[in-house]
Amino acid sequence: DCFNLIENPNEYDFIVRIRPDITISDVSFNENKLVFNSCIWHNYYFSNAAKKVNEMIWISQPDLMFKSIKIYDNLEKFAKDDFCGEAICYQNLIIEDILKDTIFFNFNYRVVR
Repeated sequence: DCFNLIENPNEYDFIVRIRPDITISDVSFNENKLVFNSCIWHNYYFSNAAKKVNEMIWISQPDLMFKSIKIYDNLEKFAKDDFCGEAICYQNLIIEDILKDTIFFNFNYRVVR
């Protein structure tokens, strides 16, 4: 629903989707900037065998972000055998045919509880 609050998403170079209980540290920048190409950047790599992707923070161009957040639209298509957040995010990327557009970006974060 938060994505739908953006009036003109294509006016932005990239959009950050982050859980509100996350703090980020030790982000590495190249020449004081991040370059966002046609990919979704995410943290905490799972092997493809695990069929999971971290849902804590994603960064991408608006068109890919729009596809990556269609979880509720695709809910009936998900396999019911592994219904955790990471598995649901992974399955949504498969359904939307954008798993190939993800890139692992290593940074440290902490969940504040």
